[in-house]
Amino acid sequence: MRRPAAPALLLALCALACGGAAAPPATPAPAPVTATATVKVTAPDPAAALVGHWSWTSVVGGETYAGTMDLSRDGTAWKGRVLENAMGEMAVTALTVEGPTMTLTVQAGDSPAIVKATLQPDGTMTGKVEANGGEGTFSARKG
Repeated sequence: MRRPAAPALLLALCALACGGAAAPPATPAPAPVTATATVKVTAPDPAAALVGHWSWTSVVGGETYAGTMDLSRDGTAWKGRVLENAMGEMAVTALTVEGPTMTLTVQAGDSPAIVKATLQPDGTMTGKVEANGGEGTFSARKG
């Protein structure tokens, strides 16, 4: 003799008494996003690449001059040290930087020399130099 499946019958009766089949548990709704984030985007500083040790060459009045130059900065204040191979260290009397362009004044012998050069996409600097009443070219490369 076979016995009725009492547990199955009880489950069916419970489901009917509760109004139908048991509902699956509810999935909680995601919490609304209330936080906002501020993202500050700063443009790269074009003058940052001017900092460093440079080897330079200039040609003024048919004469070629060469040496090294060190440019550094502390906040917004720029400092420079310039050496010319034949003359030695030249006093830097002014150095201004606007974007990728520097204007440097040094005491070259008895008169000042003014260099205005701009950083190029290839990492070099090119520009003009005024010295001894003449004008010439200026170029520099890091390293």
